[in-house]
Amino acid sequence: VPLNIVLFRGSHASCYPPSDMSSTTRLLHAINRQRLIYVTPTSWAGVGALRIAVSNWRTGLEGDGDFEAVITALSVAAQG
Repeated sequence: VPLNIVLFRGSHASCYPPSDMSSTTRLLHAINRQRLIYVTPTSWAGVGALRIAVSNWRTGLEGDGDFEAVITALSVAAQG
């Protein structure tokens, strides 16, 4: 089973800029409280980041709603 880990953080233009030490935690809570997907905290190059791991053999892009759930959760969180 392939394991894919995606690492990300808020952009400088978002309400979760990397320069704000609390933005990773705020973004984590904004995503996880929706209960659509679950992200975990980490750091990259000394700056906070988030990660999502996709490892289920049934996870896909078409017809199962997985990709749509990720897009929805990130879009809602991005609105602040």
